[in-house]
Amino acid sequence: MNKNPPTKYPVVLTALTRRKEGTTIEEFLDYNENVFAPLVKKIAGKVYPLSWSRHYHVEDSECPMGLTRILVGSNVDESMDWDVIGEMLFEDELHLQQFITFLHSDAALEIFEEEAKFIDQSKKKMVVMKRAVTFRDS
Repeated sequence: MNKNPPTKYPVVLTALTRRKEGTTIEEFLDYNENVFAPLVKKIAGKVYPLSWSRHYHVEDSECPMGLTRILVGSNVDESMDWDVIGEMLFEDELHLQQFITFLHSDAALEIFEEEAKFIDQSKKKMVVMKRAVTFRDS
């Protein structure tokens, strides 16, 4: 008997990635948005996530007036060991499993070859998470 029944909530796969040394954040963002993300969507097809949000950290010069990019915690460069947090939302556990199976197939090799061009593989982390959202009242 399965002790862990399939989940009944949307499943999130979160990826924290860092650009390769020598790549600017602008080059990284441009490549990720205009080459890599469209490639993943095209190749993954029906197992592509319901959505894939990407959140890039900003430099202090890009922050709203009077704020730094890190409001709480250390503002030392080593504390920022990622350049983008990706959040892939899946319908359920089965959908996530189908995507993971795809990633382990030969069909996904082109994705990993492309990723190796601009992502520091030693810093990459992928974490399965639950999603909870709170909205403000009107």
